[in-house]
Amino acid sequence: SKSYQLEIMYHEARFCNDLILLNLDHIEGIKEGDLCELKTYNTNIKYENDTSPRKKKIYFIAKDFNDELKQRMKNSKISILLGQLQMLLDIPARTKIWIKIKDKNMYEVNTVEINFKDCSLNRGDMWILSSKLVDSCVFNNQKLIFLNSIRGTVKGIYRDGKKLGSGYIGENTKIVFRSESARLIFLIQITEE
Repeated sequence: SKSYQLEIMYHEARFCNDLILLNLDHIEGIKEGDLCELKTYNTNIKYENDTSPRKKKIYFIAKDFNDELKQRMKNSKISILLGQLQMLLDIPARTKIWIKIKDKNMYEVNTVEINFKDCSLNRGDMWILSSKLVDSCVFNNQKLIFLNSIRGTVKGIYRDGKKLGSGYIGENTKIVFRSESARLIFLIQITEE
C-alpha cells in the first residue's frame, strides 16, 4: 500500500480531544475510519543515557480535521493532541513521519489488558467499556477515562503472543480488566484461654 510522508503538528484539547487527526482534504486515498499506521524514523536526536528506540509505530483510526482546525492549520496534514501521545513519540513539531493504510482484520490484536485502581467495576461497566473500545486504537500506558470517573491504564497489547506498543481493537479482541487495588487482609485473633 502507498506510504504518505507528512510533517507532524500538535493541537490542544480545547480544539479537539482526538489523539490524531488528518486533513483528509489534502491526502488522497485515506478515508475517515481507515486503520492507519504512523511510523517515526527519528534517528538524529539521541539524548545521553537514552536507550529507548527512536523508531516508533502507532496505529490510529483516520479522522478528519474539524472546521476550526482546518482554519487554524491550513497547510498541515496531520495533527496530534498535546499530552500522552506527544510525550511517547518524543518528536518536535514539523518532524517528518510516515503513514500507511492497514487492513483492520490483519492488524486486529488478540488481547488488551487494562488496569484500574481505586474504583469498583461491575460486569455491566466492563461490557460497556469493552463495546466503546471496539473499532479504536490504543497504545501502551495510555490513560483511558470513562464517564469522567473510571480511570484505567493500558498495560498490555498482544497479537499472536507478542507484546506490542500499539494496536487496533476489533470485534474479536479480548479485553482483560485488572484491578491494581485488590486487597487481601488476614485477621489473626490471639486469645488467652
